[in-house]
Amino acid sequence: NKPSEGEGEGSGVGEGNEGDAGNDAGTDDGGDGGNDGYEENEGDDSGGKYQGYGSLEEQINYGGTFEHPFRAWDLSCGELGKWVLANGVKLTDCWVEGYIVGFVDGNSIKSARLFETSSKKTNILIADDTLDVAVADCVPVQLSTGSSYIDVRNALNLADNPDKLRCRVKILGAITKYMGVAGLKNAREHDFVDD
Repeated sequence: NKPSEGEGEGSGVGEGNEGDAGNDAGTDDGGDGGNDGYEENEGDDSGGKYQGYGSLEEQINYGGTFEHPFRAWDLSCGELGKWVLANGVKLTDCWVEGYIVGFVDGNSIKSARLFETSSKKTNILIADDTLDVAVADCVPVQLSTGSSYIDVRNALNLADNPDKLRCRVKILGAITKYMGVAGLKNAREHDFVDD
C-alpha cells in the first residue's frame, strides 16, 4: 500500500479528491506475501487496542492486506490516521477491519449515529469493538453507487441490512480524508468475519 503520488508542491503526496475513484497507486505485491515486519504491540498504553505495525513506515509497507488488515483504531486514533490527515494522503487498495456500529446522518462525523439503523445507504461506521464505543473510535466508510462499488453498498448499508449492525467485516477501499476524519472511500470488496 503506497501513497498516491501528487503533482505540484507540498508534501509530494496526492491530495485525494473527495469524489475521485481513481488515483490508484497500486499495491506492493512483491515477495511471498509473508508477514515480515508484522508485529502487534502489547503492553503499551493504548488501553488494549490493536496498534498494528511497530512504526508508521511498517504500517504503510506491510499493513492493509487481507491477511493483516488495518484496524479501525489505526485510522481513528493511530499514527496512520493522523499521518493521512496531516499530509492529505490517499492510500489505495487497503483492507480495514471493524464492526459495523452505525452511520453518519450528514456530511461530518459530528452527525454520527451509533447503534442505530438508517434510511441512508451512503455510508456506515466501523469500530474495533461493539462495547464502549465513542464517535472518536469510529471510521466512516463510503458506500458508493458506481458499478465497482454497488455490491458492497448493497451488502453493507444499514437501510437494507439492519441485521448487519454489530457484524465484523473486512472492507477494501482507499484510506483518505472522509467526513473530516481518516476514513475509507470507494469500498469495493468486503468479507464478513466470524467471531
